[in-house]
Amino acid sequence: MDGDRTTRWASNASDNNPILTIIFKDTYSINQVVVNEFRNVTTGYVIEYLKAGTENEWIECSTGTGIGQTKVINDFGMVVAEGIRIKLSRNNTSSISLSE
Repeated sequence: MDGDRTTRWASNASDNNPILTIIFKDTYSINQVVVNEFRNVTTGYVIEYLKAGTENEWIECSTGTGIGQTKVINDFGMVVAEGIRIKLSRNNTSSISLSE
């Protein structure tokens, strides 16, 4: 996310359904997302991509349960994207923390 493997993104501890949005500097063709969770607290996720050439058209491409230490999500075909958005859910009081 920031190019530094020693940092992580963390949700607000009071938010049970945080959203991580990453807007790319360029358009990319992608067919997988790799997510690393610091603590195993995620109970579900939805991944959407920002369709290239649109102003704000987010399209759902994958859903699932828990993430864990490393999750390779590749259950969707090649898409052309200007960004990705990961909608997360949890059921405890720990914040969700993701790293590169």
